Amino acid sequence: MDCDLHEMLNMLIDYENQLTSEKKKGTVMLVGNSSKKKSKGKSKPKKKPTAPKGGVTKPKGKESKADQSDIVCFHCKKIGHWKRNCQEYLATLKDKKQGVPNK
Repeated sequence: MDCDLHEMLNMLIDYENQLTSEKKKGTVMLVGNSSKKKSKGKSKPKKKPTAPKGGVTKPKGKESKADQSDIVCFHCKKIGHWKRNCQEYLATLKDKKQGVPNK
């Protein structure tokens, strides 16, 4: 066993405490080898859940729609929808994709 004086003293103190505690409680304590170094940073990556091969699945749970009654669109400034749902905005995107110049 390769250890210095301080490690040996600590091991003897632990052993003595173990013996006195066993006599009092009747329990057994295992002492392991402390010379092994634990590696830091290299741990096994956790497996990510994979989707079934059948296609795209929807998340489970209750699907609730947000209250859009007082929402103001950033594009047309009308109440009741978001910019991503704005018919005017979607039409401009479609026109840009087709190459039609702005009006």
